[in-house]
Amino acid sequence: MRREGETSSGSWDNRPGAPFSWREIETYFSENPGKKSPFPSHPARPKKCQYCGNECSRDWWSSSSVTWKHLCGCAGFLEYCWDCKAWYEVEIVILN
Repeated sequence: MRREGETSSGSWDNRPGAPFSWREIETYFSENPGKKSPFPSHPARPKKCQYCGNECSRDWWSSSSVTWKHLCGCAGFLEYCWDCKAWYEVEIVILN
């Protein structure tokens, strides 16, 4: 899990969360309100936020169009806590 403002002291491979910023997550949801997955989501047991203990949300998420143009885009199911601005790694369904 990663939370906005936290940084890793290790290499890129040892980052504590997805390689996307909270700003990218907010931008996607504001530009794509209510966007549904083109794939059925398997019924996953919702994670609990490690910071506040509330149940995390699980929604379809996609990296920005720039990442797709540069052949490094991904999309999948993202679990996150909006209140804590914390998120787990994306369960990747599409990768280019």
